[in-house]
Amino acid sequence: EVSLIRLVVNGNYIGLYINQEDVGFQFLKKHFGENTGPFFKCEPKTEEEVGHPVAWPSLEWLGTDTLNYYESYERKSPTGWNELLALIDTLNNNIGGIEQILNVDRVLWFFALSSVLSNEDTYNGTYIHNYYLYQTADGKFQIMPWDLTESFCGILFGGSPESHYEWDPLNGLSPYFVEKPLVYQLLGN
Repeated sequence: EVSLIRLVVNGNYIGLYINQEDVGFQFLKKHFGENTGPFFKCEPKTEEEVGHPVAWPSLEWLGTDTLNYYESYERKSPTGWNELLALIDTLNNNIGGIEQILNVDRVLWFFALSSVLSNEDTYNGTYIHNYYLYQTADGKFQIMPWDLTESFCGILFGGSPESHYEWDPLNGLSPYFVEKPLVYQLLGN
């Protein structure tokens, strides 16, 4: 949920701000009726934090060592690394089993929404981040968008505004981007 607030501090008007609901355990309980499954914020640590270029949460298979994923995924639940690695492994190495571990329909809606909103600051946009993953009791991961501030061409990465509004919904598949296996594997089928 989102609302606008008029922020006043010590009698001084600061401005109009967005008041946005936290995507946390209360949010999960409200939307899924549960909140005890594996839960990840898919947002990379900054270059300043890690001392090298950002490792985007692209769902690329980096092997079985969870340390390979720490810079890209923030675990919000007490457990979940094994489940996340199972999702990433299935996506990259056994796509035939993806519907057993991922709510594919929800991901396709997520891609469609990102395209319609011209949100290039998300998984199937320019930068691969700004989403959450939560595994519900049925064993399927659910994807949830986060931080849609760059929607409706809120950030331009060169070119004309028209080129952003005519964004190809198959971006990541054609042309193919190896760092976007979720787009490639799902839209390629």
